Amino acid sequence: MPETQAQESWEEVSGGSLVTWNEPRVLEGVYQGFPAAKVAGQFGEQYKHSIVTDEARVEFYSPAILERLLADPRIKAGSRIRIVYEGKSEKTSTGRMAKAFTVQVAT
Repeated sequence: MPETQAQESWEEVSGGSLVTWNEPRVLEGVYQGFPAAKVAGQFGEQYKHSIVTDEARVEFYSPAILERLLADPRIKAGSRIRIVYEGKSEKTSTGRMAKAFTVQVAT
């Protein structure tokens, strides 16, 4: 083993914790975007996004309403954003309850 490698210290790397939208919450940090990978869910395809908060990197899948908000052209990788999940409160055209989100971007 070369001498420089013997002197290096190593730290384990892991993925971010996964946030679920089951309870109202505020998620604030630097938006990292999403990889090309997506998953098929009950209501269509969802992308896995990530945000680096003051504490750690967190990942989340976005329901369609949140996906539309995150598609705003002002939100790019590196933007500081705040996502507020208010719970299920919006009725859709079919009459079912949907998740209510507010997304803000720092200016």
